[in-house]
Amino acid sequence: MQCKPSEDESRLFADMMTRQVLSVRNSMSLFGDGIEKRLRDDNGRRQWIAKRLWRLQEDNPLEVDLTYLSRYKPSCGIQFALDSAQNLPWSKLTQCVFCFAPPASFYSGHTDDHVRCTKSINWSSHQKCPEWRDGFHYFGRRRVHRHLVVVVHLLALDTGRRGRLKVTDEAWSAVQVFSDGYVCTSRYQLPLYEGRPNKVVFDYLRHYPVTTALRDLVGQRKIRLLDGASAFVRIADGRREEEVPLTKEVCLDYLPDEQRSKYLNVRGSRKQLSDFVPKDTDQNEYEEKLARQFNELLHNLLHKNKAKWG
Repeated sequence: MQCKPSEDESRLFADMMTRQVLSVRNSMSLFGDGIEKRLRDDNGRRQWIAKRLWRLQEDNPLEVDLTYLSRYKPSCGIQFALDSAQNLPWSKLTQCVFCFAPPASFYSGHTDDHVRCTKSINWSSHQKCPEWRDGFHYFGRRRVHRHLVVVVHLLALDTGRRGRLKVTDEAWSAVQVFSDGYVCTSRYQLPLYEGRPNKVVFDYLRHYPVTTALRDLVGQRKIRLLDGASAFVRIADGRREEEVPLTKEVCLDYLPDEQRSKYLNVRGSRKQLSDFVPKDTDQNEYEEKLARQFNELLHNLLHKNKAKWG
């Protein structure tokens, strides 16, 4: 039997071979509670390890946090996927845009940082719980920023009687990208907020961790949660997207504790997205047409948003 490493595993191995050697003594300083200063000799360190880190053989091992397996390298980039949404209150077809903040290109109109959008729709999914099949989008050479986030923006689409596409800002959310120089590699369920974020929101996101910023803004009534509505996203180090499949257990840390049951309870919908496709029209052709119209509209929206941003 032969086992051949994947391309991503080969890149990770090369990085591991060149990483800085870290002793047990130095690694204890990473716990951040001053433990390395209190334990003055190796005997004390052994006792602390035996008490805090060893586990009995019959105990189940703790799940490994994928975030801290490999330090981020800008040359490898970041992978991001918006896979689905759940419990949407509006009754129209939904498409999404997402961008990094800073610089928040979709809202500020910056053209040096591309805005991405969903294109491939799962037409068999339901209108209240749409799914997209685009998979991961690659973002290369991102600098580490302590409070860098990806902002997800959901828009309701209306083709109108003349076939002219119109959109309405319905909801948004944000997810943290980095933690101590590592990409927050996982799958997340994000609560959605009403409307669209403004400059006040982006100022908070620039200076505080995303969970802290959003909780404070809700408390100050500057943003409002969309009751029970959420989006499912994945984020990964550019070398490790294979480790975050759609089947990976979802992280619920972003959901408000006191309302978590609302987000876990799926509200059904009889209407499938295929019902939006005009009669006698091929789904693939309609999807391509919709994508072209959406891209053109997105270009116009960027110019309008830039003017509003000032």
